[in-house]
Amino acid sequence: MNMVIYFLLLAEVHYEPKNCSPSAPHVKHRWWNARQTTKMEKMIAVGVVWGATNAIMRRGALLWDEALKSSAKPHPRSTLAQKFLISLRNWLKLLSIWQYSIPFLINLSASATFFTILSDSPLSLAVPVTNATTFAATALFAILLGERTHLFRAFLGTALIVLGLCLCINS
Repeated sequence: MNMVIYFLLLAEVHYEPKNCSPSAPHVKHRWWNARQTTKMEKMIAVGVVWGATNAIMRRGALLWDEALKSSAKPHPRSTLAQKFLISLRNWLKLLSIWQYSIPFLINLSASATFFTILSDSPLSLAVPVTNATTFAATALFAILLGERTHLFRAFLGTALIVLGLCLCINS
């Protein structure tokens, strides 16, 4: 994730105003202003929250899978209503597992924040930044939670996404 921030900061565009006298101080302008910097920080924060909750929700879903193995399976001749009730019961069982439901609620609140960011940010910047950060954070938190991960593939994927972000920003 630090790599994403680093490359975004490298994407600064500096220029000197054309109609300035030689005595006028040269001002460096960035492609974003202070307000957009806070938006960028919010985009990265949403991506980190999404990535962390994705990895944690996966653990809760694994607990749910174990619980479902011991529950009743629908009979092949069940009616549609019975199949619906069994599916509803299974879904409620998933929500009753706090290791899934709490990260899920946090993930949903990050989604609400993301939609707020989208209301006044360019879509071509907000979506790639947030998704790239989510990808990197999911890989990082999966490693921290002890999941087996292909480090080289995760690093390569993150690097390619950062490269794509730089292309998006500078075009």
